Amino acid sequence: MDLSRERTIGNRHFSIVPYGSYDTADLPILITIGNDHQFENFCRSLEVSWNSDPDFATNQDRVKNRSREVWLKAFQSRGFPFGPIKDLSEVAKDPQTIARNLFTLMDDGKTPCIQSPIHFSRTPIQKYAKPPKLNEHSKASFS
Repeated sequence: MDLSRERTIGNRHFSIVPYGSYDTADLPILITIGNDHQFENFCRSLEVSWNSDPDFATNQDRVKNRSREVWLKAFQSRGFPFGPIKDLSEVAKDPQTIARNLFTLMDDGKTPCIQSPIHFSRTPIQKYAKPPKLNEHSKASFS
């Protein structure tokens, strides 16, 4: 089952970090930090020292180190909830998804589908039927 997709970046910029729209308590703002001097000013305004961190000191470093794994590693054991947002291919490989058998095929044996995560001990999940083709069930429906 191919669940891959192209990565989108929304309002972010492929070669400038940070750059994008960010929600505030009332309305979003746009932040466009286009060079290292602006990043120093940005850090100073937030009262953080990210610009001193070798992983974020230059724009090139920030672009290289903006991966999800870098941020997940930085947040480990920091006392707040966080986690990755997974795409379907990652969800399909997740051990919990596999253990719950959430990705399956419809009764035609070819069409992929996601089945209900709710399982009852005395009511087994039945195979899902593929959607009917145009007029496939017309006679049965209207007779």
